[in-house]
Amino acid sequence: MNRAVLFALITVFIEAVGLSIIDPVVPSLILELTGQGIETAAVYGGALTFVFGYILGPVIAGLLSEWGSPAPFFAGAALALPNMIYGGVVMPESLPPLNRRPFDLHRVNPFGSLKPIRRYPASPSSSL
Repeated sequence: MNRAVLFALITVFIEAVGLSIIDPVVPSLILELTGQGIETAAVYGGALTFVFGYILGPVIAGLLSEWGSPAPFFAGAALALPNMIYGGVVMPESLPPLNRRPFDLHRVNPFGSLKPIRRYPASPSSSL
């Protein structure tokens, strides 16, 4: 397999994992910020994800590739950094203080969320 194809497949996999983490949160965040119904928030979140992620992203990357193949990646990194700062500093915490827990490195394990599934006999992981 060509190295470029392998790199593209790995990149798409990482993007899919990232979207599966972010997409369920977007409607709730829009609901809290706008105060409108959850249906409106879900529509706005889906429209924003579709327009920016699937239509404008490849167009902008194609235009940036005129300056070389690394240019879209550097532009993506340049956009991700202020986005991360905005999310960490400017965005208000949406979880009420009573429901917050202290950070525990043990609970950060992404595979730890699969442990409760093993209790159910019909799950594929119960045969392991």
